[in-house]
Amino acid sequence: MKHHITFIKRIFSLCSAAFILGALPLTASSTEPKSDNLLSALQLPPDPKILESFETVYESTRAIQTEADSGANAAVVRKLQVKHVGENRLLARIEFDQKPQTEGRKFLLYLDTDNNSETGRTGTPPAQGIDLMVILSGIDENIMLYNPALSPETTKSRAVFVDKVLYITVETPLPKGDGPIPLRGWILSQRVEPVQSDSSQSSSNFTLPRHTLPVPPLTQEKSATQL
Repeated sequence: MKHHITFIKRIFSLCSAAFILGALPLTASSTEPKSDNLLSALQLPPDPKILESFETVYESTRAIQTEADSGANAAVVRKLQVKHVGENRLLARIEFDQKPQTEGRKFLLYLDTDNNSETGRTGTPPAQGIDLMVILSGIDENIMLYNPALSPETTKSRAVFVDKVLYITVETPLPKGDGPIPLRGWILSQRVEPVQSDSSQSSSNFTLPRHTLPVPPLTQEKSATQL
């Protein structure tokens, strides 16, 4: 009888602990920004599905850079993913091996948005034909336009750092039609002094499924957000 009572007490204690733990918030999630905060910073609709179904443009097969090495070198690009959100809005997701430092660092997103190497930036490949570059000098944000068909009124960007990931959204005129959108682009990560670089495979050609989500006009920011 004594053993039976002890067994019941143990079951009761376990159930009580489970109830208390279930009632408490998970502390792990408290360190992660909510999707609506990220989407708001990117000036995108509050729909978590926007952060899903990216097309992977590049994924590194190299050994993962250690945290110590990442402090001394350029941040290593682990993965570059891009998606069309809707209308003239693109969203790039750049994942690094470690949380990237921003001081003394640059991050450059190159995009050929009209799929025409004869328009845009001149010079030798792979930069020839690039229509725009989003440049982050630390967290200072700037956008360079190389195609006369683009203007500061039609082409804007916003960037957000979230732990090991950099999100960059770009609003710019895109090819019309109903089919997939052909693009070319890559991401370059740099340590400024002394110069050291890492990048995804340069001049990657890719196509994005076209989406029809209504998106608000983008306002150009002068600096990236850190969540």
